[in-house]
Amino acid sequence: MSDLVLKKITKVFPDNTLAVSNLDLEVQSGEFMVLVGPSGCGKSTTLSMIAGLEEPSSGEIYIDKKLINTFQPKDRDIAMVFQNYALYPHMTVYENMAFSLKLRKWEKSNINKRVQETANILELDSYLDRYPKSLSGGQRQRVALGRAIVRKPKVFLFDEPLSNLDAKMRAVMRVELKKLHDRLGATMIYVTHDQTEAMTLGQRICIMNNGEIQQLATPIEAYKNPNNLFVASFIGSPQINLIDGEIILKQDQYHFSSDLFKIPINKKYILNQIDMNQAFTIGIRPESLKVFQHDNEDCLFQGNVDLIEPMGRETFAYIASNNQRITAIANPYDGLNVGDKISLVFDEKNYSIFNKQSGKAIFNSKT
Repeated sequence: MSDLVLKKITKVFPDNTLAVSNLDLEVQSGEFMVLVGPSGCGKSTTLSMIAGLEEPSSGEIYIDKKLINTFQPKDRDIAMVFQNYALYPHMTVYENMAFSLKLRKWEKSNINKRVQETANILELDSYLDRYPKSLSGGQRQRVALGRAIVRKPKVFLFDEPLSNLDAKMRAVMRVELKKLHDRLGATMIYVTHDQTEAMTLGQRICIMNNGEIQQLATPIEAYKNPNNLFVASFIGSPQINLIDGEIILKQDQYHFSSDLFKIPINKKYILNQIDMNQAFTIGIRPESLKVFQHDNEDCLFQGNVDLIEPMGRETFAYIASNNQRITAIANPYDGLNVGDKISLVFDEKNYSIFNKQSGKAIFNSKT
């Protein structure tokens, strides 16, 4: 197990495109770190710089406190698993997994022992004589993992390794990857644009946008306490409700006021100084809004059901009110129909408020 440190890493491509800007990141030994963000946010470029496939324009990369900027990829003791598997089609599963060890001139008996051990971990024992073309997508991905594992590298890098699999196989492989990390205790850095993968796999997630880190936190911390509007809207499905408004002070009590509702703000949860002349946005997760098909004395506001998405154990209800569309989660057995007038009750212990201009969180009721 090894730790990895990136210090002030910047990458500018020859066409002057700024891909990564002044990035600082510490990955602890044995940690499963996920880099997540939209396409073009710099996460894959960051991974390529760690692997040595791209050279940083500036900054330093350390593994076990050793500066590796000038090291060739083969000398960094890093294993990378790619999106397209990158298996040799003319080699069997065994040969694919053994190839890197043969290049290092390992003894045949040691190669065989290491491949057999790895095949057992990944349940590939019965596939060692097969060629990649005869394997399913999930099996090919396990072979790609096996090829990385046999080397026992200091750091594993994963570049969107599940994106070519169907939804069911992705779910299966997420479980397998998590079990694999628990078993190996290895340092793993995983790149994805899929927030489900990030939330389920990462011990910590590094949320990126425009080449910069927006938040570095545990998945639940990023979900409950987003640093800014980008993180709030990127993490979570269905997406968080964002409602514009203002903050008013009346009789020493702050209130958030919008066209839909007005709620009091507890001073102790204010994170940053409030400029009353600024516009603000409140973020409310759909699960914090309860749907009632009748008047309710605790009603935050009322509206009409605009769209329903049955999801099995829950239903996503989209509510139209005062020219805004709000998402709530309803009980699938309540018989909700499009056009129904409903009341929404709000869990006032679970929301965030952001400065609309800067995007920064100024209030978080979950702190």
